Amino acid sequence: MVKLPILFQDPLFYPNQDIELIISNTISLEDVLCQHYFLYDIAVYSRMKGFYEPWKHSEQSIPLLLKSWEGKKEELKMIFGDRDRRMAKEPMIRSISYFICFLFWGNQLSVPYLKNINQAIVQLKCKPINIEERLAFIYSKPDYYQSFIQLSQLFEEFEKQYYKLLILKRTKI
Repeated sequence: MVKLPILFQDPLFYPNQDIELIISNTISLEDVLCQHYFLYDIAVYSRMKGFYEPWKHSEQSIPLLLKSWEGKKEELKMIFGDRDRRMAKEPMIRSISYFICFLFWGNQLSVPYLKNINQAIVQLKCKPINIEERLAFIYSKPDYYQSFIQLSQLFEEFEKQYYKLLILKRTKI
């Protein structure tokens, strides 16, 4: 068990910030993505050894992450189609966590922290344009339909950039 590090105490993902996380390396990536927020990143931040590092294996982990996003995206389309903002909040927060992981893991980095995350995002080599402002809007109103549209666009934009980087990386080898 590890206490939630201060730099990962973001009320959007962890409203109860005085918690201890059970971190196990026997859970599959798919299960971690569906059940926990930033578990691998917290393990690395906490200097725990022997954990899978998805940012070092992005060619395997990113497709799984995008598959998880596609599932949430379909769920959110139905929820927003029913105009039920209340039901949208949890899947939107989960989807925001997917995007943050995608953004960092796609740059071959772990998520370094959540508090003041824009400071870390600014330093990324590859990212969608105006990411800081767009993500701030999504954070402030995660249960709004406009936030869902913005998040979907961020996924689309960064997915194109990520696969372009992957192709460039492969041609250099």
